[in-house]
Amino acid sequence: MPQYQTTSPSSFLAALLLSIPSVGIILAAVVYTVYGLTGDMIHPYFQFVTGLFLYFIIGLWAIFGSEHTSEVAYRLCRLGAILALLLPIATAFVSLAWGTGSAVRPPDLLIGYSAFEIPVLAGGIALALILLFFFGSFLAARNIDGVPF
Repeated sequence: MPQYQTTSPSSFLAALLLSIPSVGIILAAVVYTVYGLTGDMIHPYFQFVTGLFLYFIIGLWAIFGSEHTSEVAYRLCRLGAILALLLPIATAFVSLAWGTGSAVRPPDLLIGYSAFEIPVLAGGIALALILLFFFGSFLAARNIDGVPF
């Protein structure tokens, strides 16, 4: 009789909870870029459907092939650290478009900040997220055999 790999309920719970920051980072980068370049807000229904799709894709990617809950946490923390780099890239792209005159800055977008302060702020937030995600992946890697630490 063939043996099937079963995933524990805690792996599903870890995937459900740790997928949220990754989806939030992707959606924030996409919505900011589209709104910053066009001045039109993406419809909330489209944001919801896209977020739900990304949520399940990221969660299933983390669960597929993992044997332990710590592997799920390790994968999602590493993915989150990589995706956190999207924040300063997206804001710098929009700021360059504003600076060159390719796009007009919407009047109600982050009132009080200049076009060149926003990427610095996003870079600081991204740095904090990367440090948190790497700390989480370090804690998860301590429970996985074969990961050198």
